[in-house]
Amino acid sequence: MELLNAVPDSFKAADATKAQRFCLDEVIQFTLKMLSPITPHISLYLWQEFTESEGDDFENSWPTFNEEFLQLEEFQLIIQVNGKVRGKENISVDTEQAQLEILAKENENVKKILANQPIKKVIYIKEKLINFVI
Repeated sequence: MELLNAVPDSFKAADATKAQRFCLDEVIQFTLKMLSPITPHISLYLWQEFTESEGDDFENSWPTFNEEFLQLEEFQLIIQVNGKVRGKENISVDTEQAQLEILAKENENVKKILANQPIKKVIYIKEKLINFVI
């Protein structure tokens, strides 16, 4: 139970503040929810003892999925030259491919390698990497 070891002892003390007790309750509830697929019977028993309920809310209390939180504003673009990683840049998601190429060519390591060499092909995988073939 290393997860519970991270909870400060002051949260468990008798003179803990209301906020600390609330945080401790949340930790216990989330721990029981996470353990329920592995140890369903003991988790349900502990949930009933802890919340003093019948356990009906235990099954229905899983967090809901919100796709809005998965939307990224930027990503890390991996810059390659001839298949070897030469740099990484944090780029906004709505940046166009032409602008990405310009930004990638301005990277110090890439600039040294591409100096006065013609680029035969540019391979771009959206929101992942750009590869310059020379």
